[in-house]
Amino acid sequence: MVVEWYTKAQEHWDEQLDYCAEALGVKVALDCVKTAEEKIERVCKFPESGTREPLLKDEELIYRFVHIQKRIKLIYRFDEEQ
Repeated sequence: MVVEWYTKAQEHWDEQLDYCAEALGVKVALDCVKTAEEKIERVCKFPESGTREPLLKDEELIYRFVHIQKRIKLIYRFDEEQ
């Protein structure tokens, strides 16, 4: 499976990591990155394991999410045909 980030999502992620590093320390930011990588790896293996995103329930495509940290969630969709 190939993971593709939307440009805006990548920018937002980078901003969150910068804030985390400044407010909570570099170690916490690095832990967040490690957790995100683990969650992304799991989603790649089991794409339907995430919870359906209620804020996007009216969209044509199905969006799911997994929590990275208490206040950070990764919203994703996957192409079943690929």
